[in-house]
Amino acid sequence: MLNEWDPLGVQGAQDDGGPYDEYDCMLGPLITLMLQGADRGSVGAYLRTELDEHFGLERQGVPPEVVDRILAWWASAR
Repeated sequence: MLNEWDPLGVQGAQDDGGPYDEYDCMLGPLITLMLQGADRGSVGAYLRTELDEHFGLERQGVPPEVVDRILAWWASAR
């Protein structure tokens, strides 16, 4: 789901050897948040913080559909 969202715009480069694992660093903390019962706001805030602080995309918004899709997947996986 994070690759489909692709806030950095790097997934189109996969055919040229681009990074399939660019967003893997977000998976562990995101799952930990959801295990702790994170709500929509917490998931969105985490993603925004990662974009700002880790990837350097200041003020990059997180589409609500992305958060909703992540939470829907989590609910179905449990």
